[in-house]
Amino acid sequence: MIIVCPACSARFQYDDERFRGVASKHFKCTKCENVFEFWNPTMEGQGAAPRQEPKAPKDPLGGHARTGAAGRTPTAAPSCGGVQLVFLSGPKASMSLKLMNPRTVIGRDEGDVITKDPETSKRHAMIEVMGDGTVWLSDLGSKNGTFTQGAAVAGRVQLADRQQFTCGRSAFMVSMA
Repeated sequence: MIIVCPACSARFQYDDERFRGVASKHFKCTKCENVFEFWNPTMEGQGAAPRQEPKAPKDPLGGHARTGAAGRTPTAAPSCGGVQLVFLSGPKASMSLKLMNPRTVIGRDEGDVITKDPETSKRHAMIEVMGDGTVWLSDLGSKNGTFTQGAAVAGRVQLADRQQFTCGRSAFMVSMA
């Protein structure tokens, strides 16, 4: 299938088999770096939303403002208010994971999210979803660092909706309902 970036109209091929049984996937355009959600066209008759979200304008924090897909409301995680972790690179690229716990550890071999990335430390970083809905990112003393917006994370930093970060060579984005 051909996927078209809603921001720059770049086109790229995607294997239909990777969409099997999944309602939507997140993509990062290789040309303009826009992150967008693409809905599985084979599931449209089964209550899936439109195929693509409209162009997402850049926000002042360097990410992309959230645009809702028509007729589609994200399902909230029981204790985390619908916060999702989107995989932008690696074997799970374009997949998203609803954060079910207030604390999620990302690591190469240990934690809640396993990257298997040799550049990621065993226990690399932690995402915390607070009761007020804010999301915080901490580096857990990793060797190669955790970065967001080109800066190393020292201590804890608050993440905005659609803000991207990296752990080693693994890239992620948080999406908030």
